[in-house]
Amino acid sequence: MDFFHLLHIAANINGEGNWHMTFYEYVKTKTMDLVERWYETLDKTKGDIYSTKDPERIARLKEQNHGFHLNFCEIFQDEQMIDSEQFNKWINDVSHDSAHQSEDIDVIMEQFFVIEGFYLELVLSYSKTKELSPEEVSRLNVLVVKGFNEIVLKFTSSHLEQSKHTLESHQKLVAELSSPVIDLSNRVSLLPIVGDIDTYRARVIFDETLNKCSASGVQELIIDLSGVVIIDTMVANQIFQVMEGLKLIGTKTHLVGIRPEVAQTAVQLGIDFSAVSIYPSLQVAIQKIGLQ
Repeated sequence: MDFFHLLHIAANINGEGNWHMTFYEYVKTKTMDLVERWYETLDKTKGDIYSTKDPERIARLKEQNHGFHLNFCEIFQDEQMIDSEQFNKWINDVSHDSAHQSEDIDVIMEQFFVIEGFYLELVLSYSKTKELSPEEVSRLNVLVVKGFNEIVLKFTSSHLEQSKHTLESHQKLVAELSSPVIDLSNRVSLLPIVGDIDTYRARVIFDETLNKCSASGVQELIIDLSGVVIIDTMVANQIFQVMEGLKLIGTKTHLVGIRPEVAQTAVQLGIDFSAVSIYPSLQVAIQKIGLQ
């Protein structure tokens, strides 16, 4: 290979002599430049995930960004690559990433639009080098915008789906932790319920209660509702159903601390508590059951 051939290659690498490159090849040479340009434009004072000073996290962000460019540039060779398995995997991996999950979606979308601007600038600079026709410039611009639109929709959907899953898991965990079945003796346990109860929380609490009582062989369960201010009709009905379920597994139920408004709801529903022991307070229930 002679000196002039080497000089020609070097010129291409340095961004000169791009006249013979396709736009796909041109963008391929710019992926790392795009990463560094993107990182330099970030506002490091915002306090979001992109403002991190952790070297490992910065390296991870740059790696994710570079992965985007490596996938996105492929659409300039084959437009169908926007739906490729590899690109979809990148979208899922980044949208499910714990750092991105902790960030508001609008903050992430802002960065997509910044990068979209970089690609439109690349089309402009390439068109000047190649002296492209207005039609070809328009075609590349449409391809960039269309590609980013599809990616933003996919990323947003994946991010929100994962956020919903995470929220539901947290809600279930909170409901479980806020309603422990406490052993008072080898035959009697206590289920204290505190705070507002909606239909979802009621279902989780009482499903867990049935499972725990069945697994532990609880003979008698005291359900303390003194910490509950409001119970709607759906929740009151759920309480009745769980008591019926407990009866079927051999657990006797006692209710304590029913507030007047809760009792009124039960009456309106026509729920029959005649087969359930009801006490005004936990202390009275403990005395009557014979734990003192």
